[in-house]
Amino acid sequence: MRDLGLLEPTVVYAQTGVLAGLALAGDALYASVAAGINVTPMTPGSIIRVPKDATGASPQAGASTVIADISPRALAVVDGQLYWDEGGLGSMGAVMTAPITGGTPQAVFDVSESTYVQTRLVIAGNLIHVMASGNLGSRVIKSAALGPAGTPTISLQFRGDHLKALEADDSNLFFLVDSGSSNALGYAQLDLAEVEPNTGGNGELRLLQAAAAVPIPDYTYLVSDASLLYWSDGQKISSFPKAPNATDVPTVVATLDTPTPLSTQLLIDGPNLYVLTANQLLRVKKTGGAPVLLAASPEGTFDQSPTNALGMVVDDDSIYFLDAGKGRILKLPK
Repeated sequence: MRDLGLLEPTVVYAQTGVLAGLALAGDALYASVAAGINVTPMTPGSIIRVPKDATGASPQAGASTVIADISPRALAVVDGQLYWDEGGLGSMGAVMTAPITGGTPQAVFDVSESTYVQTRLVIAGNLIHVMASGNLGSRVIKSAALGPAGTPTISLQFRGDHLKALEADDSNLFFLVDSGSSNALGYAQLDLAEVEPNTGGNGELRLLQAAAAVPIPDYTYLVSDASLLYWSDGQKISSFPKAPNATDVPTVVATLDTPTPLSTQLLIDGPNLYVLTANQLLRVKKTGGAPVLLAASPEGTFDQSPTNALGMVVDDDSIYFLDAGKGRILKLPK
């Protein structure tokens, strides 16, 4: 049953099929329509554009296709360019780009290398950062200037622990790792200014205190503001300084009402964190406190996108979010 005390979201757009990612540029929303890979015959995906003030738009009215016959997942828009995680190149993942007006997609990274995006595209300054598989099973973080391939990339050789999440600001790179049997939570910071293009390098890795070790879902969000990093293990949201002291430990920002650790989408908006799970949209103060329930999905369809791609964006007045499993873009006042 729907909670009758909740404000009913506006349905901006609805279709048959799964949506996989959401971005905002000016007065338009852009959404990834996931390819139908589990149906016969397989159906291609696309990127669509919908006016953000639309009501009840559909593929037949109010929405337009920008890029067709692709397999997009996570999605971002920067300076008039679309960037998306393309999952339709066989076993090789790729990050693609094209103008928001449409055009032929081009690879940001060399398509001979398998890159992958977990949850969202990490873009800071003029760089885009992705994960990749290196030699002999090593983990690599690839960074490149925004735009099609042709600019030098920075290869950051990681130590072999399993990368679970990635975040960046204009000068630093941060990531969480799963250290295997100890299942420890990791933190690392890298000064990109000290890494020469194509030469590779390692960040300074710190494992947090043993008492802070927690399970980390495969699709973990790591986001940040000017001073703090935030992530969720599905049951609680934690923060940690971006410039930590030796004695710093994570701070619990909020506890979520979920029975088991699950993937939990996070989005920062000023003093707030927006949280999207399969069943709920929540707002949490970054300074802590009880989560505020904004919307509920009894069917658990909110975050059913491939790789749990980011399904939230905000403007000055509203939050737009995906009911991905139902193929809907929803809207609520902030």
